[in-house]
Amino acid sequence: MSTITIATLVPTMLNFVLNAPAVGCYDLSSLRLLIYGASPIPETLLRRVGSTFDAELLQCYGMTEATPGTFLPPGDHVFDGPESVRRAAPFGWACCARHGGAGGRRSGQ
Repeated sequence: MSTITIATLVPTMLNFVLNAPAVGCYDLSSLRLLIYGASPIPETLLRRVGSTFDAELLQCYGMTEATPGTFLPPGDHVFDGPESVRRAAPFGWACCARHGGAGGRRSGQ
């Protein structure tokens, strides 16, 4: 019997799967890595995905004509702790904007 161990879905598809009435009727334990991207994912949906699937999550962004250039690896999917804490990629920019204000610093500074 073959099983799926890696799947790639956009957030809209993840929402569809989670809202399917029969999602709890299937054994999803073979899924080890769930790759998602192509559009922003609401935090509430991401939390539902994390609690429904016992799989590592990998978020990817990039251009269709190129390989994904930005990743959020499985180890950085943290569902507890302060929401404002995010790891900046090396050689990247970290920016936080709240209530109309914006500020940014180079990673590592």
